[in-house]
Amino acid sequence: MEGGIDIRFPTTVASSVGGALYAITFRTRVFLQSTTFRLDFGRQDLDGVRQAASEGDATNVANGRSLSVVSDLQGVPLLGELSLVPAVITPNGDGINDELTIGLSVFHIEGEKSIRVEIFDLSGRRVRDLTRLQSNPSGDHTFQWDGRDESGRLLPPGTYAVRVAFLADGTRGTIARTRIVGLVY
Repeated sequence: MEGGIDIRFPTTVASSVGGALYAITFRTRVFLQSTTFRLDFGRQDLDGVRQAASEGDATNVANGRSLSVVSDLQGVPLLGELSLVPAVITPNGDGINDELTIGLSVFHIEGEKSIRVEIFDLSGRRVRDLTRLQSNPSGDHTFQWDGRDESGRLLPPGTYAVRVAFLADGTRGTIARTRIVGLVY
């Protein structure tokens, strides 16, 4: 399982049908259209003992034969959130803002793709390439930049452009986004 949530229910209280009924509603980001959801139950006092929930009616009070997932794919960008933290890095070795964290979300892309993350100076010269090949790239990704060029030399103070790009499936071509970061020390 790639991710999950842990929900704690109160002590079971008998209902009018001879057991407790719970409706579970949650919101999440769906990175791929064919995402599968699985539900397991366990008890806190029986660590490691899990029971998978399967389709079927446990009671005639509620229909349990289906799972509904509603996702609105209209207008969902293939490249979602792109964050640069902090907005200004100070790679002077004091442990405070020494590195830039580049966070991005990719939606609805399958197969093996290169997620290009490149740092450029304002003349347009690429100073660092953080690109990596990713299997099934849909999901959240994090890249780190330490203010250094390809040779490991600390770059001069200034403003730099961070460009994130990947080749999309189908006819959408290259999806790209650029943000600015400052480097001082």
